Amino acid sequence: MCDVSDGYLHPVFPGDAPTSGPATGDPHNPYDWSGSLPHDDCGRITRS
Repeated sequence: MCDVSDGYLHPVFPGDAPTSGPATGDPHNPYDWSGSLPHDDCGRITRS
């Protein structure tokens, strides 16, 4: 969910899927601390 910024992952399940379309942009691993995550948009993550 892109509108929640509490520091936790909030998975979306098929019955709760948003109708606005798929996420865009390069996927990022949220557990990889070697770099920073972009904070300017909603995107995809890997390893969830």
